[in-house]
Amino acid sequence: MNNTGDSFDDSIFEASCSCKSCVMGFMDDDWFIYRYDPSIPPLLNRKNWLQPSMFRVNYTKVVDQMFSLFPDKEHYSDAGPDRCRTCAVVGNSANLLGSHYGSLIDFHDVVISTYTRVKSSIKADENKVMVLHPAFIKYVYEKWLLKHGRYPSTGFITIIFALHICDKVKLFAFSV
Repeated sequence: MNNTGDSFDDSIFEASCSCKSCVMGFMDDDWFIYRYDPSIPPLLNRKNWLQPSMFRVNYTKVVDQMFSLFPDKEHYSDAGPDRCRTCAVVGNSANLLGSHYGSLIDFHDVVISTYTRVKSSIKADENKVMVLHPAFIKYVYEKWLLKHGRYPSTGFITIIFALHICDKVKLFAFSV
């Protein structure tokens, strides 16, 4: 039990990586420990699907239909001491224009960009579509934003998502 009253299984914090510095390196920081909970599933899949609601819905049919459209696998759950997954999270600040950071950003294992023009129909590679778990968005709002504001921005959710799936995270084009 830590000093915030929350209890965690200490073994979830022991996973290290082979990077020079890892996200888990912040586990000696009380501020970070209070907010970071690796047991929260960031992505929705058949194993961690929401509980059936009180509405009269054929639960199995909904789950089958949902995961016939999107991949049903656990993404990014392969943490370990031999892995060093790096993420670049790219915001939409104009500060990035002309910066020549393109090759540095592309060097990362995962590049997440928070901006796309909204179209009436979005064409995407269905094998690459991932659905954020609603519990993850709630966790970001409650633990990271401490319930301030109406909802977390997509940029902020993306940063916390990157902390959960990567060992090392770098931010580009975010302004304060």
